[in-house]
Amino acid sequence: MRRRDFFKTSMRGLAMLGTGGLVELLLSTSCIQKYQPRISDMERALWFYPGKRRDKGFSAAMAVKKLTPEILDYLVHYNINTIYLSGTYSMLIKPEQTHNYQKIRTFIQACNEKNIEVCALGFEDHNLLKHSDYELEERFEKWVKNTKSLFSKYQVDIEPHVANNFFDNQEERTYLLEKFVRICDSFMRVADKHKVEFSPIVSMIKNVDYNALLREIGKKGLNDISCHYLTIMSYTSDADELRAVVRNKLYDVHKPMLLGVSIHPPYFRNKLELMNIPRVMDDLQRRNPFIRGYIIFSNLKLLSQEDTKDMNHSLPSAPASSSPS
Repeated sequence: MRRRDFFKTSMRGLAMLGTGGLVELLLSTSCIQKYQPRISDMERALWFYPGKRRDKGFSAAMAVKKLTPEILDYLVHYNINTIYLSGTYSMLIKPEQTHNYQKIRTFIQACNEKNIEVCALGFEDHNLLKHSDYELEERFEKWVKNTKSLFSKYQVDIEPHVANNFFDNQEERTYLLEKFVRICDSFMRVADKHKVEFSPIVSMIKNVDYNALLREIGKKGLNDISCHYLTIMSYTSDADELRAVVRNKLYDVHKPMLLGVSIHPPYFRNKLELMNIPRVMDDLQRRNPFIRGYIIFSNLKLLSQEDTKDMNHSLPSAPASSSPS
């Protein structure tokens, strides 16, 4: 499993490594001030949805025929070094999908040859919270066991705040948040058991601040979420708004964080707007060394026009003949 050294240690700051990945990082103020991040250290990631849009999320029928070398050239052009691939849970967990499994393996190998890591993205449905803790843990472990020859990182996007009555019913909100914490505990145990990394997506938008919501129910904010790293969905690419999120909402979170930097369509309108993100992130890493990188949505035109509608995600067109920048 590849690991990146995003953090430096001192006599007052210690990074402890354990089975399955980084389990805890204790950094003093002096250590944070001394840390000098580099853009090349960043995880520059992409949420990648090569499936069809349906009423309840993306279908299991991943369009594997569209995972082509041209896509890899596109990613290299924008300096993407990590893909979080949607559809992997429901597609790869079925034995009858052996042919697709091999196609995905071939695509992953091609990505790796270009120094692009491919990670798994799944559990993209808040309705999963209706299942028992035991059943969810069993499903997660089956997913990992069936695919760990392909992936070393697993990201889940359950999003409890999307459930009905989350904001209107205090009792229901407390139940869902506590269940989410328990699920992360169990998924982390599974990840450590199989020596892979686990990351839950948590939203950090105007009316959804998981760090604050968890404190309201007696938790230590996002620090009580068991994971190897958090994926923070900010729904903004504005530099000032990103700095405000990091400064005001994440200042006390002592876990590695991957920061989502996209908003709803039109997302990034041009290459210049996109290429400014690494510079913004470098500044944010200097302020908070727990930030390991950023992640954006894809716009690789993998969906047919009738399925797309408002799904014109994020990356601007890359000239076919241009070299990577």
